[in-house]
Amino acid sequence: MWMFAGKLGPTWGVLAAAFCAAVGWSGAAQADVVTFGGSCGRSTDVIQWTPQKGPIARYVATQFVNSQQTGIWMALGTTKTAFWTAEGRIPNDACDTCSTLSIVETTFTGKRTRHVVLSEKEHSTIGDNTVALQAYVLKKLWKLAEVKTWPVTQLKQDYTIAKGQVSASAPDKEPPYSAFVKTKAGAEIKYDMPASTEMCWCIFDWRGKVTKQVSLPPAQSAELAKGKAD
Repeated sequence: MWMFAGKLGPTWGVLAAAFCAAVGWSGAAQADVVTFGGSCGRSTDVIQWTPQKGPIARYVATQFVNSQQTGIWMALGTTKTAFWTAEGRIPNDACDTCSTLSIVETTFTGKRTRHVVLSEKEHSTIGDNTVALQAYVLKKLWKLAEVKTWPVTQLKQDYTIAKGQVSASAPDKEPPYSAFVKTKAGAEIKYDMPASTEMCWCIFDWRGKVTKQVSLPPAQSAELAKGKAD
């Protein structure tokens, strides 16, 4: 449990409410698993956070640590210009303790920006101590929120998610995506985890592709232009 000493200012008070609201927590939620075959077989957890599921930081950290799949994709919510996710993955099949986690902003115009929560090196240093790993992830999420890297108090749940499934007419083909998001603003985003090979290893990474863009006001477009794409 996170403890706070002293008086919290307005910003910290809002963040504390967002992260540590007195909501019951019952451990990891059930995830939908989307599996991809081929020579680099992989599976992904597809999960959606909502305020009813508890404090967002603890939810993200717990789900990430408990996931047993190649990757985990967590829908967090929308802002006026983007869809936000938490994306975890095993970068390759040669390492057991090198999973990564990022908070990712995918704008409605197609630009993706990753904010690293846990790097391969950091996970390798921590090792397989899940308690220490979860504590580290929670601490890093707090830091990112403190500098307003991710908008924990502004996320809205005005979207729908479709989980990727194998087509009944083509059961031998891979699912077209892990998750497909449609926002109230009209944007549509497809998320999947393509695989590539390097020597004899399989390399995995998340990809988010905006299949239907949304036009933004000039001021918001100018602000987005300052960011960097993946």
